[in-house]
Amino acid sequence: MVESGYTEEGGARATERLLALPDRPTAIFAVTDMTAVGAFGVARRMRLRIPEELAIVGYNDIPLATRIVPSLTTVHVPIHEFGAAAARLLLEQIDTGEPSRRRVLFNPELIVRGSTLAGAGSAASSQLVPAFATE
Repeated sequence: MVESGYTEEGGARATERLLALPDRPTAIFAVTDMTAVGAFGVARRMRLRIPEELAIVGYNDIPLATRIVPSLTTVHVPIHEFGAAAARLLLEQIDTGEPSRRRVLFNPELIVRGSTLAGAGSAASSQLVPAFATE
Protein backbone atom coordinates (compact mmCIF):
# COMPACT_ATOMS: atom_id res chain seq x y z
CA MET A 1 0.00 0.00 0.00
CA VAL A 2 1.30 3.45 -0.97
CA GLU A 3 -0.10 6.83 0.11
CA SER A 4 -1.50 8.74 -2.85
CA GLY A 5 -3.89 11.38 -1.60
CA TYR A 6 -6.97 11.86 -3.74
CA THR A 7 -5.66 13.55 -6.87
CA GLU A 8 -4.50 12.49 -10.30
CA GLU A 9 -1.00 13.72 -9.48
CA GLY A 10 -0.94 11.74 -6.24
CA GLY A 11 -2.08 8.64 -8.09
CA ALA A 12 0.73 9.10 -10.60
CA ARG A 13 3.36 9.49 -7.87
CA ALA A 14 2.10 6.42 -6.00
CA THR A 15 2.00 4.37 -9.20
CA GLU A 16 5.56 5.36 -10.05
CA ARG A 17 6.66 4.09 -6.62
CA LEU A 18 4.75 0.83 -7.00
CA LEU A 19 5.99 0.15 -10.51
CA ALA A 20 9.59 0.82 -9.47
CA LEU A 21 9.48 -2.13 -7.05
CA PRO A 22 11.53 -5.18 -8.04
CA ASP A 23 8.39 -7.33 -7.78
CA ARG A 24 5.94 -4.82 -9.20
CA PRO A 25 2.19 -5.34 -8.93
CA THR A 26 -0.02 -6.59 -11.74
CA ALA A 27 -3.02 -4.65 -10.42
CA ILE A 28 -3.70 -1.36 -8.66
CA PHE A 29 -6.81 -0.51 -6.63
CA ALA A 30 -6.82 3.29 -6.41
CA VAL A 31 -8.50 5.22 -3.62
CA THR A 32 -10.48 7.34 -6.15
CA ASP A 33 -11.12 7.32 -9.87
CA MET A 34 -8.90 10.40 -10.22
CA THR A 35 -5.95 8.60 -8.61
CA ALA A 36 -6.66 5.74 -11.03
CA VAL A 37 -6.42 8.24 -13.91
CA GLY A 38 -2.97 9.15 -12.60
CA ALA A 39 -2.09 5.43 -12.60
CA PHE A 40 -3.28 5.19 -16.23
CA GLY A 41 -0.93 7.99 -17.24
CA VAL A 42 2.11 6.37 -15.64
CA ALA A 43 1.26 2.96 -17.10
CA ARG A 44 1.00 4.48 -20.57
CA ARG A 45 4.29 6.35 -20.21
CA MET A 46 5.90 3.03 -19.23
CA ARG A 47 4.23 1.41 -22.25
CA LEU A 48 2.34 -1.09 -20.09
CA ARG A 49 -0.79 -2.55 -21.65
CA ILE A 50 -3.95 -2.07 -19.58
CA PRO A 51 -5.33 -4.55 -18.48
CA GLU A 52 -3.01 -7.25 -19.87
CA GLU A 53 0.07 -6.07 -17.96
CA LEU A 54 -1.52 -3.84 -15.33
CA ALA A 55 -5.14 -3.92 -14.19
CA ILE A 56 -6.47 -0.71 -12.64
CA VAL A 57 -9.57 -0.23 -10.47
CA GLY A 58 -10.89 3.08 -9.17
CA TYR A 59 -13.48 4.15 -6.63
CA ASN A 60 -16.37 6.63 -7.13
CA ASP A 61 -17.58 5.93 -10.68
CA ILE A 62 -17.14 9.48 -11.92
CA PRO A 63 -18.22 10.22 -15.53
CA LEU A 64 -14.59 10.24 -16.69
CA ALA A 65 -14.39 6.50 -15.83
CA THR A 66 -16.32 5.66 -19.01
CA ARG A 67 -14.40 8.11 -21.21
CA ILE A 68 -10.86 6.84 -20.79
CA VAL A 69 -9.64 3.92 -22.91
CA PRO A 70 -9.97 1.25 -21.79
CA SER A 71 -12.83 2.34 -19.57
CA LEU A 72 -12.15 2.14 -15.85
CA THR A 73 -13.41 -0.66 -13.65
CA THR A 74 -14.63 1.12 -10.54
CA VAL A 75 -16.65 0.91 -7.38
CA HIS A 76 -19.85 2.92 -7.59
CA VAL A 77 -20.96 4.54 -4.36
CA PRO A 78 -24.40 6.14 -4.05
CA ILE A 79 -23.15 9.66 -3.36
CA HIS A 80 -26.60 11.30 -3.62
CA GLU A 81 -28.03 8.78 -1.16
CA PHE A 82 -25.12 9.56 1.19
CA GLY A 83 -26.09 13.22 1.14
CA ALA A 84 -29.81 12.54 1.58
CA ALA A 85 -29.21 10.24 4.55
CA ALA A 86 -26.82 12.76 6.14
CA ALA A 87 -29.40 15.53 5.74
CA ARG A 88 -32.14 13.36 7.31
CA LEU A 89 -29.91 12.51 10.28
CA LEU A 90 -28.91 16.17 10.72
CA LEU A 91 -32.53 17.36 10.61
CA GLU A 92 -33.47 14.65 13.11
CA GLN A 93 -30.68 15.81 15.41
CA ILE A 94 -31.82 19.45 15.10
CA ASP A 95 -35.44 18.44 15.88
CA THR A 96 -34.61 16.26 18.89
CA GLY A 97 -31.52 18.06 20.17
CA GLU A 98 -29.87 14.66 20.52
CA PRO A 99 -27.31 12.99 18.26
CA SER A 100 -28.78 10.17 16.23
CA ARG A 101 -27.75 6.66 17.21
CA ARG A 102 -28.93 5.20 13.91
CA ARG A 103 -26.40 3.79 11.49
CA VAL A 104 -26.91 3.99 7.76
CA LEU A 105 -25.26 1.32 5.67
CA PHE A 106 -24.65 1.52 1.94
CA ASN A 107 -23.41 -1.32 -0.23
CA PRO A 108 -21.21 -0.28 -3.13
CA GLU A 109 -21.49 -1.69 -6.67
CA LEU A 110 -18.51 -3.10 -8.52
CA ILE A 111 -18.72 -1.94 -12.13
CA VAL A 112 -16.42 -4.09 -14.24
CA ARG A 113 -15.10 -2.39 -17.35
CA GLY A 114 -12.11 -2.68 -19.65
CA SER A 115 -9.28 -1.78 -17.24
CA THR A 116 -9.44 -5.25 -15.69
CA LEU A 117 -9.19 -8.55 -17.53
CA ALA A 118 -12.69 -9.50 -16.42
CA GLY A 119 -14.07 -6.48 -18.29
CA ALA A 120 -11.62 -6.46 -21.21
CA GLY A 121 -13.78 -8.53 -23.55
CA SER A 122 -16.72 -6.15 -23.37
CA ALA A 123 -15.48 -2.56 -23.29
CA ALA A 124 -18.94 -1.12 -23.86
CA SER A 125 -20.78 -3.24 -21.32
CA SER A 126 -20.53 -3.15 -17.56
CA GLN A 127 -21.26 -5.78 -14.98
CA LEU A 128 -23.26 -4.54 -12.00
CA VAL A 129 -23.35 -6.02 -8.53
CA PRO A 130 -26.57 -4.85 -6.79
CA ALA A 131 -26.40 -2.37 -3.95
CA PHE A 132 -28.85 -1.34 -1.28
CA ALA A 133 -29.05 1.06 1.63
CA THR A 134 -30.62 0.49 5.03
CA GLU A 135 -31.42 2.84 7.86
